[in-house]
Amino acid sequence: MRQLAVLLAALCLLGVCSTVNAYDLPAGGMTLHLDASTLVLNDGDPVVEWVDSLGNGLSAAQADSARQPTYKAQGINGVPSVFFAGAYPGGVLTPEEGDVMLVAKNAAGDDIMAQEMFLVLSLEKPYTGDGDQGGCCTTLIARKNDGDAIRISWNSSTALNGPKGSPDGPGPGWSQAGDFAYEGMMEINGGDNWSMPLDTPVILDAVATAPRQMGDVVVGSDGFPTGHQPARNWTGHIAEIIMYDHELSDTERGDVNQYLSDKYGVAMVPEPSTWVLLTMALLGLAAWRRRS
Repeated sequence: MRQLAVLLAALCLLGVCSTVNAYDLPAGGMTLHLDASTLVLNDGDPVVEWVDSLGNGLSAAQADSARQPTYKAQGINGVPSVFFAGAYPGGVLTPEEGDVMLVAKNAAGDDIMAQEMFLVLSLEKPYTGDGDQGGCCTTLIARKNDGDAIRISWNSSTALNGPKGSPDGPGPGWSQAGDFAYEGMMEINGGDNWSMPLDTPVILDAVATAPRQMGDVVVGSDGFPTGHQPARNWTGHIAEIIMYDHELSDTERGDVNQYLSDKYGVAMVPEPSTWVLLTMALLGLAAWRRRS
């Protein structure tokens, strides 16, 4: 009986005995939550306003009908998304043409603080032309007009802009003013994967080294109302954006990733299976019995 109790305790420590499958988003420090599934629209409708789910008076908005993104009822694995058109077949739209939205400060003028953010997205078209003509990258989200952004590099369509000194050049992180000085880290689907596959839903987790005053937040480009260069307009789906004013713990980060994974059907980087964990527990029990 004692040995069985030891085995069960080991399994519970490894998480195998848990029957809880629901994950809640950590609420503390959440500063922005844009969720396309809260939009009451028909498929193909323009998105004029994307209201923050926290009820703090924030929303992403675009008054220019020519630059409003599109609501997609089945956008990412059957879950609604907002589609930003920053390119057309065979080329890119100009900085004045790509879809873009702005999350302005609330009525009190409070800055939007962010250190860690999660985005559920699918990149349809990266910029693949001449960098001198089109710029460096495709931008997901940015501080208004100062270059502090999360981007996909144009010269390697699967590279994420990030800190200097990465083993393969620019790697995970946020970039600032094009010099990658603002160091941090990025993960895709819960793993240290630097690739961004095309037309594939992913969960992107970006963590800065310190909290940032985001001011007005641009979604879909690196400037508002006009981006810096045409290549920097985002072309693809964005289904959800969650910002926190601090770096989450590993447990909290795992809860957010699992919540989004369950919601959108996006597989996370494989964790050890139950049978692997059970084998580890049995080996541990055998070792304990030999010592006792």
